[in-house]
Amino acid sequence: MRTSDAVFSRVFGILFVCSLALILIYLRRMIANRALHVQERQARFTLFVFIVTLVDYAIMASVLRFPWEPSLPILSLYALAAFSIHIGRAERRQGKVIMDERDWKINKVAAGLGFRSFYGYLFLIWIVWCLVLGPKGVVTVEVWRLGFMLFAGMIIVFTVGALATLVMYWRDAHGEAN
Repeated sequence: MRTSDAVFSRVFGILFVCSLALILIYLRRMIANRALHVQERQARFTLFVFIVTLVDYAIMASVLRFPWEPSLPILSLYALAAFSIHIGRAERRQGKVIMDERDWKINKVAAGLGFRSFYGYLFLIWIVWCLVLGPKGVVTVEVWRLGFMLFAGMIIVFTVGALATLVMYWRDAHGEAN
């Protein structure tokens, strides 16, 4: 094992463990916080995971100056956002209604905005490739780069959806129309 690989493994391991601990502590806090609505807590948790992942990625990119290949394991930390389904589970078990018509509408609009942003992201990638290579250019993509682009698209969908959810709840709390 080269020394750069050993340094990468140690730094990545430390970052991963610390990030995992932070995310799980924040998850426990969001599960216990009953002052906010369930969707709002889920959106906050998703954004927190996104911020932690982004900080980890920036640390690994700037401190170690690593190539793009190891970026997918760093961004895979974002998969921890899937734990947001545990937020509101206790309320559901107790038989409480956690979503009404307004909440379903907010959820539908936020998901729509997230997927529209993903389509914009794909269109932007296509336009850049067309501008760089021309209309008859051929693009060969390594599998890890394709995975990186699709994973980045998933991050865009969930992050934009979470931001839209928080904005709509904030506007609703301040008496503005959605």
